[in-house]
Amino acid sequence: MTAVLERKWLASSLFTLLLLAVWQLAGALGLLPAYVLTPTAIAAALGTTVTDGTLLPASASSLSRQMSGFLLGSSAGVALGLLAGVSRWAEDVFDTLVSLTYPLPKIALFPVVVIWLGYTDAARILVIAISCFYPSFINAFAGTRGIEPRLLWVARNAGAGRLRAFRQVVLRAAMPAVVNGVRLSLALSFILTFATESLGASRGGLGALIEDGFNDLVYPLMWAGIVAFALYGFLADQAWTRLAGQLLRGQRVEAVGRG
Repeated sequence: MTAVLERKWLASSLFTLLLLAVWQLAGALGLLPAYVLTPTAIAAALGTTVTDGTLLPASASSLSRQMSGFLLGSSAGVALGLLAGVSRWAEDVFDTLVSLTYPLPKIALFPVVVIWLGYTDAARILVIAISCFYPSFINAFAGTRGIEPRLLWVARNAGAGRLRAFRQVVLRAAMPAVVNGVRLSLALSFILTFATESLGASRGGLGALIEDGFNDLVYPLMWAGIVAFALYGFLADQAWTRLAGQLLRGQRVEAVGRG
């Protein structure tokens, strides 16, 4: 398994380096438009925004909103998804509501939430949380419903009570689906953080930084914000994948619908 992972990491790293080299060469040959910076220029822009005090405060604002919305939405989604998976009445309560609202682009709710809460962090966090709720709920529900009934039957016949059967059978069997759903919610939290920060009156954050760079044609600032978002999202995904690997004790983690 370790050898396979090392080969995957090597192949991915080599492809990334090749892509960056081609990108840099295209810029050196003058093949890129003015708004597409080379990798070295973007790295320099990142350094400049760090040293001049622009990037870190914006990052702190964005990550605070992202993490708050992610934790609220994903935890609620997992809890209610597990509940709906083991309770018929809970399934009846949530099934129609989730089916009706899931296809709705959650960013479309932002104007409604702004009317209620104004252009505040609470409004942004709420929209992020709503978006993170659905993947966590759907995967937790599907993972719970996918459990073979005979496993519960064996546990109950072995003398396990409802709580013990839930903890040792239901939760353990549903855990791969749960961590996949949370991983998707994590990715969505970064997407919605940018979307909510770039709309309407800005109160800081990387989304506003990117928008300001775009509006003022300051492309280094714009790219610094884009790459910072990408790096934070990548690091968060890697951290969750490692944690999920520990939770699953060696089971493979792959995000549903990721391609």
